[in-house]
Amino acid sequence: MEYAPVTTAVTASTPEGPSLTLSHVRPRPTISVPVGTRFVVSVPPWHFGQSSELRITDTTVIRELSSDLLEGGGRRSILVAVSPGSAEISAGVKPVSRLMMPAFGGHVVVTAGSPA
Repeated sequence: MEYAPVTTAVTASTPEGPSLTLSHVRPRPTISVPVGTRFVVSVPPWHFGQSSELRITDTTVIRELSSDLLEGGGRRSILVAVSPGSAEISAGVKPVSRLMMPAFGGHVVVTAGSPA
């Protein structure tokens, strides 16, 4: 089942817990969370443009609940771990530049254990 990207302001409660800030350098940051955990993903601002919507490689593992474009062009999204597995999360900057195109990324591993 495909899920449409979320373009509305953040409305899900903000978790006091795991967070991941996507990076444009390697190695990409990684977090591990149990099924059912809500977590925050941040895309840092870049010196031009604004963050694109998040791209998630496997929406059966993690799902975006809400997303907010921040002042300065960064992005803050709340996601939930749906089932065990792993997924890559990425975002770019728009508008596209002919000189440079940063690509931000991170990795999420979802475990079978329930959140504490």
